[in-house]
Amino acid sequence: MIKMKHKRKPLYVLIPMLLMALALTVSAAEIKHRFVATDESGNQLLYVDQTNPQNDWTIPLPGNRDIQILKEGTVLATVPTGYHEYDLKNGKRIKEVDAGKGILSLVRLPNGHTLLASPNQVIELDKNDKQVKDFPIQAGGSLRLLRLAKNGNILYTSSGTSVKEVRPNAEPVRELDLTQFDPQCNKPYFLEELANGQFLTTTGYGGTLLLLDKDWKQVKSFGGKGKIDGTLVNFFADAQRLSNSNIVVANWTGHNRKDSKKGPQAIEFDKDGKVVWTWHDPERAGCLHGIEIIEETKVTMPRVLIIGDSISLGYTPLVAKMLQEEAVVMHSKGGREIGANAGATDRGIKYLEKYLGDEKWDVIHFNWGLWDLCYRHPDAKAYGHRDKVNGTISIPLDQYEKNLKAIVTRLKKTGAKLIWASTTKVPEGEAGRIVGDEIKYNRVAASIMKQHGIATNDLYALTRSFNKTLSVATGDVHYKPEGSQKLAQQVAESIRTAIEIKNQFQWKSEVPEDCPFEPSETLDGIFFTGRHSDYQCGDTFYPSWASDGHLYSPWTDGTTDGVRCSSGGNMKNGYRTGHAVMTGEDPVNLTIKNTSPPKRGYAAPYRGRYPCGSLVHNGIWYYGTYCLGPSASYTHSGFRWNWPNLGPMPGFQISKDLGKTWTDSPLSATNPLFPEPAKFMDPVKMGAPHFVDFGKNMEHSPDGKAYLLGMGAEVDDPNPRPCITAGEHGTVYKINEVCKDRVHLGMRPGEAKSELKGVYENAFKEVKGQPFAHGNLSWVTADQVYLSRVKPSPQTINDPKAYEFFAGHDPQGEPVWTSNFAKIKPLIEWNNNMGCVTATYVPGLKKYLMCVTDGWPTVAKMNSYILEADKITGPWRMVTYMKDFGQQGYFLNFPSKFVSDDGKTLWLCYSANFSDGWNGVKLDFNPRGGRYGLSLHEIRLQMK
Repeated sequence: MIKMKHKRKPLYVLIPMLLMALALTVSAAEIKHRFVATDESGNQLLYVDQTNPQNDWTIPLPGNRDIQILKEGTVLATVPTGYHEYDLKNGKRIKEVDAGKGILSLVRLPNGHTLLASPNQVIELDKNDKQVKDFPIQAGGSLRLLRLAKNGNILYTSSGTSVKEVRPNAEPVRELDLTQFDPQCNKPYFLEELANGQFLTTTGYGGTLLLLDKDWKQVKSFGGKGKIDGTLVNFFADAQRLSNSNIVVANWTGHNRKDSKKGPQAIEFDKDGKVVWTWHDPERAGCLHGIEIIEETKVTMPRVLIIGDSISLGYTPLVAKMLQEEAVVMHSKGGREIGANAGATDRGIKYLEKYLGDEKWDVIHFNWGLWDLCYRHPDAKAYGHRDKVNGTISIPLDQYEKNLKAIVTRLKKTGAKLIWASTTKVPEGEAGRIVGDEIKYNRVAASIMKQHGIATNDLYALTRSFNKTLSVATGDVHYKPEGSQKLAQQVAESIRTAIEIKNQFQWKSEVPEDCPFEPSETLDGIFFTGRHSDYQCGDTFYPSWASDGHLYSPWTDGTTDGVRCSSGGNMKNGYRTGHAVMTGEDPVNLTIKNTSPPKRGYAAPYRGRYPCGSLVHNGIWYYGTYCLGPSASYTHSGFRWNWPNLGPMPGFQISKDLGKTWTDSPLSATNPLFPEPAKFMDPVKMGAPHFVDFGKNMEHSPDGKAYLLGMGAEVDDPNPRPCITAGEHGTVYKINEVCKDRVHLGMRPGEAKSELKGVYENAFKEVKGQPFAHGNLSWVTADQVYLSRVKPSPQTINDPKAYEFFAGHDPQGEPVWTSNFAKIKPLIEWNNNMGCVTATYVPGLKKYLMCVTDGWPTVAKMNSYILEADKITGPWRMVTYMKDFGQQGYFLNFPSKFVSDDGKTLWLCYSANFSDGWNGVKLDFNPRGGRYGLSLHEIRLQMK
């Protein structure tokens, strides 16, 4: 389904915007962004929505330099005396904070505090914007932007050619002259530490972006003056690395407003340094020095804290690298006076608050033991005064138990998933430790962890298997890099498991009272394990498992494998849908590639055409599409709908070489596969049909036939969906049972002329003056589900006479099949509660699972439910009803390739939140890890 943040607008929408002189420069990949930018020469703050320019706003804001977008849907912006906070939806000022003079940069901290920086000072405000501390900074009167490193140090740039890191007390840590990487560097604008431990900076007048490693050695360089053909590069200011590794930078071209005409105001590079997007609108804005893209697919990675002794200090950097794409991993700091080594449990109790800091941790991996069981004597010569002969044990076993209980009690209050690491092996010859004491201490710790339900990462068992060559020296508890690597692997795996467990939950089933389905007698809901994918793809994925072991799927509306599709049709260019192959056995580690370039087609007399039923059988790929209207963004009574009318199914394109080449369907929107609708824009029954997934090469089909499920509604619906009008700002919508308005559909002003114009005009004349359907049957809403079947072959798949249709049950309860479409009957129905439908056969359970989404009113939260049946013809029973799933989840299906042998573990495939922000509705991703695009979540069926 077209996503309004990413789709390509039909020509009838674009032309009026072009007449309004909206000069947008978009790359061949047709990337479109939502972003906030600071306009230095225009003294303003602006919000740009390239897909929906009607959402744009601009406000005067002299002296603004720095911005930060918050997940609450607001943006913070500096002013010389402090900062303001604005609502992203309308630019309305929410807060104005006066806190100082000469403010140039800000950072909102995870604990809700705010840092404000001037050239000589940084002040910290609490959640109520009251100053709680300040510390000096020496920026020579010319501070650019200030950022915080993960270790709490300050990163900043000023006049000159260097980037700097200092401690909060202004003590220098390191400085790097960027001219060694870019000789033209002058006044670098910012330095930021990325989630993976790398650093990003810009060289100001050098016009380059630099990606640095943790030691500030160059990893990659982007841009440079004279290095981008046809593009003026003047001064690279603020920049942002996106979740797909692309980097967007503000290209400042001068202090005067007219300087914005010299070159693009913003540039986006892909990971290989290729320019993939630019923005240039000198009528709208002057020269930008700040930009922040709003990423709909951005998901915050879990934060992991490791607390422990020097053993943990050895493996933590390795764990962080192993999990750099999955979590942010940090070791406890404690500050300069305390140090990072957590020592014995008495130190742990004393300094635990400092180790935890102010951050919210998702997982805490912790250990105390080696210091506790160590014997020390003040006169001992061994490092640390270790002496197991004359010394005294640091923390006796009974006190260790008390201390550890206290620590665990405090750690549990964090709400983090806790992992206890058992104490590593004490080697023979250790100067201050007795071999075997670690077993005693581990036994006490194990009892405490069992009592509190805390998982144990058994590092003792692991190190017990180490040979002596992994130790730094004979009798040393520390390990060489090879030993730390082995420890890190096990620690990383325990953290992965903890993240998954923390994210596990059973979706609460909230079945409406008027539900016509009886509850399942065997299945009692679904449990999300927490494992999920993170693919940056388009949506509309319906994988089919082919005999070669791969999955083949349609897709559209987004970018997959570097190719973009946008499937809203128009008279000139038609729609584009993609064809992808998904290889691999692990659902979270698939390789997704296009099998061929996206195909163009036409939807006339409708205005959208989207992928639906997709099947690969005996090496032949059948790929269906369906039509929609009147437009992807249709406003009625002040409320914006998305494709509120579902149209016919124009047949299947066919590929005999697994998607490399295609034969088009001989059918069309005016000559569809099924004889419907009776009249243009009337309801259909076999709408947006999808093949029942019978497994690899359709191996579990009961009769060798392919079955298609469609969604539909009656022409004379006695109880249609109600009319709605736009609500007050920030509310969802208002429901009106009676709608007096009548829709007037027709050509838009300025719409392009073509040979198809007459087709559109005649078609839309048919519905002029008719009541608006209110999404009663749309791309994601329906009243019934219908069923048909066909023996798949290139000769039959587009032959209407080859199909049979489910026509109900006979008196004996047996299904009736007919070749007469007029006799088709609903397989199931629930008025005003049905929509997009798919089904998968689960051999381990000998059951069918059906996914249905009711997405009324097409642009708000959506409800999905799962039904089960022993036969495809029913009876169907309710497994779970997932209110607000996604919160706007759609296109749900269970790919058969990822169903376990017992049928109890599956992967739910879906997309989410395409219309975030429409009609004032703000959507969150639920479950976590969902996205606009391709989402795969592991689920387990709960048995009764």
